[in-house]
Formats: sequence, structure tokens, C-alpha cells
Amino acid sequence: MQETPYYIEVSKKSGLPDGRATALLDSTQDLGIESVEAFLVGQLYILHGRLSEQALKTVCDQLLCDPIAEDARVGEGHLPGFEGCLTAKVTYLPGVTDAVAGTVIEALAQLGVEGVSGVASGMVYHLFAPSSLDTQSIRTIAERILANPVIQNYEVYDSDGHLVMKG
Repeated sequence: MQETPYYIEVSKKSGLPDGRATALLDSTQDLGIESVEAFLVGQLYILHGRLSEQALKTVCDQLLCDPIAEDARVGEGHLPGFEGCLTAKVTYLPGVTDAVAGTVIEALAQLGVEGVSGVASGMVYHLFAPSSLDTQSIRTIAERILANPVIQNYEVYDSDGHLVMKG
């Protein structure tokens, strides 16, 4: 049976302040890119395997998400996006230690969740811009603000889930 990558995004609940999003918007404006109106920032967990709906719920509710302050969104085989925005996924390069992923693997075993063969962690950023961003602005944001190219790679998707750029 083929394994599925489960993309789990954990972000602040709507309406709660997020200093990370505010700082990213400020940094983007400092670079002279004014067309981005807001960011939504989330922790990204990619679980490879075969999981039941109940197992996914357990992972989200009991391990990855604080249900009082955070929401979890799950996408099977793709990264969830929002209408009218760009979504950047930032993960570690092969060979770079992913300590968060190691901790998640240990916690899955303690919870008795089976069917996960691998875990990766990273960040996901949703960029809300009313007008489209040009390729150079997207690359500048990704490489100067969102990802550290020494240890991380990035992929940027449009709201339809099509890959726009990677680095």
C-alpha cells in the first residue's frame, strides 16, 4: 500500500495576535515590498504513512496543537492553502538535523499512534496580497525573510496549489 504525506499546519486561532506575522510584514515592508497586506504563520508537520482519521485527530488534538490558542489544518498529499494568497513551505535540507521531527516520532510512539514511517517539520507562511507579486519580490521574500538557504529549502504555491517557485 502506498504511503500518504499528511501536511499538518498549526497556527494561531483567528483573532489572536501573532507577533511572528507582524514581524514578517514589517520586514517585507522594510524591503520595499508594499503589496503584502498580511501573513499567516504556521508550524508545519509532514507525516508519511497510512493513518486513520481518528489517528490524525489524536495527533492534532493531543500532540501538535493547543486547542485553546491554535487551529490545526490537515491536507492529504498537498499543502492546504487559502484563496487569493501565496503559500510558502519551508523545510530543512536533506542531512540537516530536524530535532522537532525526532521529538514528534518519540511522542507518536508514546501515544500509541502507528502507521507513521517518517516525520519532517518546518514552517508554512501564507502571504496575502491583493495584487499579484512579481517573481523577484516572491524570491526576495522567500530568500531574505522566510528561509535560511544554508539549511533550508522553500517551495511557493499559488492559491490553486500550483508550484510557483522553489529554492
